[in-house]
Amino acid sequence: MEIQFVYNAKGNVASSIFDLAHKIISPETYQCNLCKITHGAFTETKKFKELKQKYNITLWHIDEYEAKYKKETSYPIIILRNQSGEEINRIDTKTIKNIRTVEELEIILNEMI
Repeated sequence: MEIQFVYNAKGNVASSIFDLAHKIISPETYQCNLCKITHGAFTETKKFKELKQKYNITLWHIDEYEAKYKKETSYPIIILRNQSGEEINRIDTKTIKNIRTVEELEIILNEMI
């Protein structure tokens, strides 16, 4: 099983710089709660690195994801796919917005697997 984390951010350098500045200057208005949960200002949090060691998690930016899969109506999202690549479950943007910690995220993932 693959767990795809699709962030509400593009993968180019300009977007990365803008996102970094936004997270530092005005974190309360930053639009990607998944980023807030999994990353500090510069790197992945220790707790998220530990979670990635437990599960087959792949990280996607919007542009990378949409180059391979259909465009979604909102981001961020988390999609669970089976070995043949079919979507079997998902955590939508609204649910992600209410998650506050990696531990909460792991509980939800465990319930879905």
